[in-house]
Amino acid sequence: MRARILICATGLFLLGITLPRTLLAQVVLTESKVVELARSHAPGAALGRASLVAADASERGAGLLPNPSVAWQRETLGDGGPVQDTLQLTVPLAFARPAMDRSLASADAETHRANAELEESAAVGQALAALLELVLAERQIQLLEEELASLREASRVLDARTAAGGGSGYESARLTLEVEAGRSRLVAVRAQAAAVRSRLAVLLDLPNTTFKAEASLTLRPLPPSEQLVERAVASRRHLVHARRSAAAANTARGRGGWLWVPDVSLIGGVNAVKEDTTRYGYVAGVVLGLPVFSRGQDLRARADAQHAMASARATALEREVRAEVAEAHATHEAARLELARFHSATGAHAGVLVQAARSGYREGARTVIELLDAERMYAQVAQAELSIVARGKQAELRLRMATGER
Repeated sequence: MRARILICATGLFLLGITLPRTLLAQVVLTESKVVELARSHAPGAALGRASLVAADASERGAGLLPNPSVAWQRETLGDGGPVQDTLQLTVPLAFARPAMDRSLASADAETHRANAELEESAAVGQALAALLELVLAERQIQLLEEELASLREASRVLDARTAAGGGSGYESARLTLEVEAGRSRLVAVRAQAAAVRSRLAVLLDLPNTTFKAEASLTLRPLPPSEQLVERAVASRRHLVHARRSAAAANTARGRGGWLWVPDVSLIGGVNAVKEDTTRYGYVAGVVLGLPVFSRGQDLRARADAQHAMASARATALEREVRAEVAEAHATHEAARLELARFHSATGAHAGVLVQAARSGYREGARTVIELLDAERMYAQVAQAELSIVARGKQAELRLRMATGER
């Protein structure tokens, strides 16, 4: 017994050494895993993070109060005359313009944040779309392989029949052409799947393309469209930031009414006059700007323009979300209902047809034309179902991105 255990353990150890490392640690890409990797590695997500940095930077330095200044000067009157030293501190007092600058910077920052959310959402959506495309291609490969296996089985039956003297050159040629056409279709779909696999690996910064792709192809009923629209409008983060941008620009417009208040600077300091003796005094004053030429017209115009743009953008983005949700919901539900109807109407008939043709051909009761017609019809039904599923799942993905579900 111990010898058997030792042999099994040794075999498992050797198997672990000889198997490729990629097979031992194969990555399984589910939808949640793709979302996680896209957020951290996809190029669009990196661009979104850069937009967030730009948003923070635009707010950090906006609306700062002017720095106070210290000045020293010396005045003399002729040789041996009195010497006057003056040390003064100037403190500018400006409140209206910095406050408006802060509001405008906040509006800019919220626009950057909205762009960042859109860029990340696009990156995640692109990766999920590639995953779905790969899963659909692999399902199509499975269908083509099953079709090809059935045709090869028919070829074996024909070879046996020919060996017994009952086959014909026509049947052999017809089956050979059908098999080769099926192989060509399979090669094309495999090439497409390999290309999508490579694209997904690059998007997610994966070290190789040996991952396993998993995604559900089931079409489930959805909540009502109106409910999903309201949820999307309330929760989509880029809409929240777009509304905040419009609100900040509107706040800046309100603060523009105080720009007529002139800037004030307070001056204070000490004087020291040296002649025969040193006498000390002080300096005090106020500098008041006169708003003759500039009364904040530039900032008010900028605030008006920024508010108009931010409001229009928020409205446009909201309408876009509403349209995306409504369109994707309608497409998904139409595909789901059609899939149920089509499967109910054709599933049993397609199976009966192809089984009858296969058994009949093996027994010599059916011709090769009848067999190929049944095989082609069975494959068309399967491909039609997959096409309906693809429409529904693609609409479901668009709906998922439109509602902000990640």
